[in-house]
Amino acid sequence: MTTTRFLSRPVFRPRRLLLVSGMLVIGLLASACGGGGDATEQSDAGKGGGDTLEKLGCGACHGDEDGVGPSLVGVFGSEETLEGGETVKVDAAYLERSILEPQADLVAGFTTKMPLTNVSDTELASILVYLEELK
Repeated sequence: MTTTRFLSRPVFRPRRLLLVSGMLVIGLLASACGGGGDATEQSDAGKGGGDTLEKLGCGACHGDEDGVGPSLVGVFGSEETLEGGETVKVDAAYLERSILEPQADLVAGFTTKMPLTNVSDTELASILVYLEELK
């Protein structure tokens, strides 16, 4: 477990990047090999990420369009406007930072502040796969 998430500058973690990238590739390959199935089908990694989000209670705030936090449905690959007016592409790097440093990039229009979460590298990678597969 690292304590770097409380530093003012993000720390480059090549091992985490490799793990997250590998999980994303596995998730993409698994969804591509699934044929023309239902849009809600998810890889095992994606299901694990969904389970982790449920365990952490994330759906209480991120459940739908009327939640106190941004909806997670279809968020991967979209663009969000931040409090300062900057627009960002929602990719794995942005989501990782948002999960590990929730006060770093606040989405405009949402006043409730997300608490810090303590997730392992494996849980984080699974959450990212889940969000990428969530349509």
